[in-house]
Order: sequence, then structure tokens, then C-alpha cells
Amino acid sequence: MPPARMQSRSRVRATLLGHALEIVYRVRGAGVGVRSLQLDGRPLGFDLEPNPYRRGAARVALQDLTAAPAGAPDRQLVVDVGEASAGA
Repeated sequence: MPPARMQSRSRVRATLLGHALEIVYRVRGAGVGVRSLQLDGRPLGFDLEPNPYRRGAARVALQDLTAAPAGAPDRQLVVDVGEASAGA
């Protein structure tokens, strides 16, 4: 779902390689592009894909998303999108 069509906070439930994952989008201010990611409350590293026209897509190593201990509860990925300075 494009960030421009989402409310300031939207949730999506998904399954990624057999693992339940809740994705929470926090959209702040004008602008586009992922500013930060958190997985289960911890910062998640990512790279930006090159794009000459706008901030590029976030690229996360698949192993970082699926490396949960056996029997772990559903995971939560928080995606901060938009201007970093627009409110908390």
C-alpha cells in the first residue's frame, strides 16, 4: 500500500516464509521513503536502493527478518515513513 494512501498509522498482518509478521507503518509529515525500521522493538539495519528521483526503497536482509528463536511469538516490524523531523 503506498504511504500516501495510508492513515498516519496502519497495520498489516502477513506471513513471511512461514513466520507470522505484523507490519506497522508510521507515516509522518510530507515526503516519502523509509526513515527507520524496528523489529520487535530493536533497530533493524537496511540499505537504500539507488533512485535518482526520490529516496530509494529499503532493502533488508531476509535472514534478519526471519531469525527468530523457535517458538517465538509473532514478530512486529515498524516502518517509519516520511520526514524525520515531523513529530514523534
